[in-house]
Amino acid sequence: MVRYKFKTAKTKYTFVSSFFFAIVIWGVLVLIEPSKYMNLQSLTTVLMLNGSDYWFIKAYLGLYFLSPILNVFVEKVDQKYYRDILILLYIFQTIYGWFSIDGAAWIAGGYSAFSFICLYLIGRYIKKYGDTINVGRYFRICSFSKGNLLLLFLSIVFLLTFLAYTVTYLGIPIEGRLFTYTNPLVILESIVLVLLFSKIKFKSSIINRIAFSCLAIYLLHGNELILRPYYGKWIAQWYSCETTTNFVMRTLFLIFVVFIMAISLDQIRLVLSKIIFSKSKCV
Repeated sequence: MVRYKFKTAKTKYTFVSSFFFAIVIWGVLVLIEPSKYMNLQSLTTVLMLNGSDYWFIKAYLGLYFLSPILNVFVEKVDQKYYRDILILLYIFQTIYGWFSIDGAAWIAGGYSAFSFICLYLIGRYIKKYGDTINVGRYFRICSFSKGNLLLLFLSIVFLLTFLAYTVTYLGIPIEGRLFTYTNPLVILESIVLVLLFSKIKFKSSIINRIAFSCLAIYLLHGNELILRPYYGKWIAQWYSCETTTNFVMRTLFLIFVVFIMAISLDQIRLVLSKIIFSKSKCV
C-alpha cells in the first residue's frame, strides 16, 4: 500500500504567513480608523471566513490536502486513461466555468481548488509524459527552445490583448472573461511560462530570498480590507484624473512600494517565526 505524508512545514508556513499579514493589516487599519474596522465584519476577514478573503490560500490548501490522493492516481493509471481524464476535466471546466461563467458557480472562474487540481494534474502529466507529447507531426512539447516558448507566450498575450480590444470596441461586454483562469488560452499561457522557466538555469541568493517571500506580496496587496478600498480606489482615480504618463508612473511606483513593504514584512515574520517556534520546541 502506498502512503504519503504531508509536509507540515508547508502548511504551517502558509497558515502563519496568511494570519500574520491579515492581523498586521487589520491592526494598522484599526489604529487609523478604529470606528470603521473595530467590528465583527473586519474580524471575519482576518479569519478568511468570507468568499473573497485570500481565495488563493484556501484553494491552495484544498489542493494540498487532496494532493496525496492525486499522486496515487498519477502513479497508478496509464497514460491514455490519464490523458482522457484531463481532456474531460478541461472540457467540463471550459463549458461550465468559462463559456457559462455561472454554469458551475463553485468553479468560480478558476478561483477554486477544482481549477488548482486541474492545473496540478496537467503539470504532473507534462512532467511525467512531456517527452511523448507531440505538437503537430514533428515537434514535441519539451523540445521547444527558450526562444520559441517566449515567442509562443508573447503571441498568446498579443492575441488576448487584441481580442479584448476588439470586443471592447464592438461594445461586447466579455473582455473580462478573456482573462479568467478558466480561459483555455490563459491556461496554455501558464503552461508555456512553466516550460520556459524550467529551461532557465541561474543561481542567486538574493532572488531565492525574494522568491521565498513571493506569497507575502499576494498576502499584502490581495487583502480585501485594502485591495479595493485603497489600491483599487487610488488606481481608478489616477486613471480618471491623470495623464497616461502620470497614471503609469504612479501605478508602477505603487507596485514597487507594495513589493518592498511585502518583502520587508515577511522578513520580520521570518524572524518572529524562528523565535516563537524555537521556543515552543523547548517547552
